[in-house]
Amino acid sequence: MIWNKKQKEVTPEEALAAAREELSPYWFGSDPMLIGLDQGNGDYRAFPLYREFVKQLWLIIIVDSTSFWGSSILELTREWETRYRVLSLNILIIYAVRYQFQKNPTAAQKWIEEATTTCVRCFDVNSHLVDAFHGDSLPKALLFKEGKKLLEFSGQNWIGEVDLHIQKALRMTDPGLPLFPVLKVVGGISYDVQSIDLTKREPKMRGLSLVGKWTYDEDKIWTNDPEAKLSFESPGSEVSILARARDNSDFIPFLMIELNGLPPYDSVRGRSLRVSETSDLIVTLNESKLFHLLTGLAPTERQVMISFRNVKESPVEVYGLRFGERMQAAD
Repeated sequence: MIWNKKQKEVTPEEALAAAREELSPYWFGSDPMLIGLDQGNGDYRAFPLYREFVKQLWLIIIVDSTSFWGSSILELTREWETRYRVLSLNILIIYAVRYQFQKNPTAAQKWIEEATTTCVRCFDVNSHLVDAFHGDSLPKALLFKEGKKLLEFSGQNWIGEVDLHIQKALRMTDPGLPLFPVLKVVGGISYDVQSIDLTKREPKMRGLSLVGKWTYDEDKIWTNDPEAKLSFESPGSEVSILARARDNSDFIPFLMIELNGLPPYDSVRGRSLRVSETSDLIVTLNESKLFHLLTGLAPTERQVMISFRNVKESPVEVYGLRFGERMQAAD
């Protein structure tokens, strides 16, 4: 008979250290602060990795990383930082991750753009924190003070609801605290109107047309056909596409955009559009991310066509289309 030595029992401190090490590539601005643990039957709960976490005031915002809110949430949090950082409000943004290609440390680090912010950000690649906070409808906000949940909210007018509860939480310890008027909108940021996933299931979008040879699966469509085209009428003034090169290749594929049959004029060009060496307006798919194509479209100028170049050498995967609107600041 062969006797196996028992494995050394892991202490709570060692378990916490191992959890922090595993999660650290996906946390930005701080060491990992929370972990989502399965309590059985897929019931996840969030637990702090530092005791100090539950002693503070925390605003937690959960957003879809591939949405307009995901792209613009930092502009909103900067406004809250300006208002309340000196009053000890801490902000944690949890990015919900939807696609397999996002789930490695390198992809997560590239997705999180360098930005000036004091908030903490987490790329929730295993969805455990999203599940723990019941992030079914996004964006979602939760406010905790000394471990007690003061707010859990998602839906329309969420900015005003969150700001109101932040002020209530701050006045619990300082009733006469002078504060700004309740924040309801932030001018210029983009919010989501419609999200279209392009998969083998028929997309629910009127007027969507695919030309050429396309292949489909549960997550995406892809093509290596130089004649392939994707056209639609945008339901929003802002247009973005989630796309990437399918293979690692010396050839970089790119998109060409037409608006109502013409190249987009200067004022409606999204920040991902650039002028090529041949003076064409293109979007270079040199990363895997949400590319912002068009902005500020008038209601009568929203017929968009996307064509593809270099796809014979480097096929393109398209995961979906995102449509949004720009928020108008109150007078």
